[in-house]
Amino acid sequence: MNDSLPKIPRTLDLNLLRVFDTLMRERSVSGAAIRLNLTQPSTSNALERLRHALGDRLLVRQGNTMVPTQAAQDFWPHVQAALAKIETGLETLQHFDPSTAEGKLTIGIDAYSMAIMGPLFTANLKSQAPGLAIEYHASSPHLASESLLNGQFDVVIGPVWKPLPGLEHKTLKNETFTCLLSRKLQVTSVDGTISLDSYSSLPHLLYSEVGIVEGNVDVGLESIGRSRTVGVSTPFESTVPEILNSEEMIMTIGRSLGEKLAKQFKLRLLEPPVPVPGFEIGLVWSPVNSSSKRHSWLRDAIEASL
Repeated sequence: MNDSLPKIPRTLDLNLLRVFDTLMRERSVSGAAIRLNLTQPSTSNALERLRHALGDRLLVRQGNTMVPTQAAQDFWPHVQAALAKIETGLETLQHFDPSTAEGKLTIGIDAYSMAIMGPLFTANLKSQAPGLAIEYHASSPHLASESLLNGQFDVVIGPVWKPLPGLEHKTLKNETFTCLLSRKLQVTSVDGTISLDSYSSLPHLLYSEVGIVEGNVDVGLESIGRSRTVGVSTPFESTVPEILNSEEMIMTIGRSLGEKLAKQFKLRLLEPPVPVPGFEIGLVWSPVNSSSKRHSWLRDAIEASL
């Protein structure tokens, strides 16, 4: 044998590298065996297997100690570096420190959820993990199954109205509806409510990312034999106040966003004159990430900020 190591065979048992590292530290088979919690014969056998695989004696007995060959001394720093990387990887699996984390969080979210929740959990995520960039993409749970399963998105936030096969999800908020209209529009009765006739006859403003479609309001109206006419549909939250203040229209909108817009733009809030089913805003993720410390922190930080 010589001190020039050949290419490591693909069949090499990588557990032998831990034995080699310990032998280099202890310079004793018995000492290495104690440190590794192995028997002395098992440790000796591991050394022989490593010698055979690498084509070098590696450690040679001289008196009561073992002296490394030049090849072993050359090889050891690389083994130490590799083992250190593995330890770091295992530490990442067991612990996640957001304060030192780097990289990117990719979150799919719909416009409504972003408007009422985004600023809250963005602030919480950035305060805990300043080194992580946050990248938002317009999406919703029922449109993002593939993006979650292939790892394109870490999580997706938005309305959940039916089962999501193959995905995990948690409820972040249960929303009800309110009516939003200009203070100039006089359509209420003495007690401050709006009649079903007025509600049905007024043109409606619809806040929708996908255009004019039937939703919970239509379900509620149909249950009592009524319907409505959508006059305008907009996907942009910022256009809602101006449209309502310039047109004689009414809007039925999720309560959280309705209250926010009413306060900011001096709009009027009324209770719908018809029962409108509410909706759930969910946090959705791939089950392959359920045990990840990084993803667990992300999900917990989002939930805790609301």
